[in-house]
Amino acid sequence: MSSVIDARPWRPRNPAPPPHWNPFAPLVWQLLAAIAIAASFVAVLVLTVPVTFAFCTEMTVIFIHEAGHGLLAWVGDGHIHRLTVRADGSGLAHVAHGGGAHGVLVYGAGLALPALIGALLMATALTRCGLDVVPIVLAGLTGALTYLFVDGEPAVKLALYGVAAGLFVTGLVPMPGPLKAGLVGMVAAAITHAVVRSASYASVEYIGGDPERPSDARLIADALELSSIEEVTAALLGVMIAFYVVAGLFSWAWLARHWR
Repeated sequence: MSSVIDARPWRPRNPAPPPHWNPFAPLVWQLLAAIAIAASFVAVLVLTVPVTFAFCTEMTVIFIHEAGHGLLAWVGDGHIHRLTVRADGSGLAHVAHGGGAHGVLVYGAGLALPALIGALLMATALTRCGLDVVPIVLAGLTGALTYLFVDGEPAVKLALYGVAAGLFVTGLVPMPGPLKAGLVGMVAAAITHAVVRSASYASVEYIGGDPERPSDARLIADALELSSIEEVTAALLGVMIAFYVVAGLFSWAWLARHWR
């Protein structure tokens, strides 16, 4: 007597792609289409409205920086009093925190959160996982924090509300997958470019060389009773890079799983 064993359950499978991917088109072409769309959007904005694009990007990253301080303070049972974002590129988070380890996290969140959001949007654009949800959540947070806490010129608030509206529309409105991924990729590229430019702030000890205005790295070093900020700078840059490495590895693993 013989029996037949069905081997199909043990055969390697390529799971069906989630929404926003065409199951009948090669993944590589869909991915390249989204990257091309993102690059095209960035190029058009840089060529047509360079000042407005640069201003909105800078204000957004400064806002995320200050919001990082505020959100970490709030999560640790602290308080957000005000988030100052100025059109000249300066910013200040007026928060209360518990000191100690909580204070270190609050100070470090300013540089960490923009990198985290840039990496999250990059992974979202590449894999299209959460392509509807992530932009809407970020839009809601941006709009709510701007309304409740941001202190800045009207142009600053208008830029932040504009970014929030753009993210909300991108997440909410049905559109072809490559187009939606391209729009999210454009935002990820803009934030990442600003993150790279602002990375040098991690090595600044005093803002403008004024001992009365210690930087985030200096505040962390003081909280940890370190005389130099070199170790703090290395740690901050390491965290920022780690976010992008994790996002890249996740994207690579997802694409490898669905590649065909």
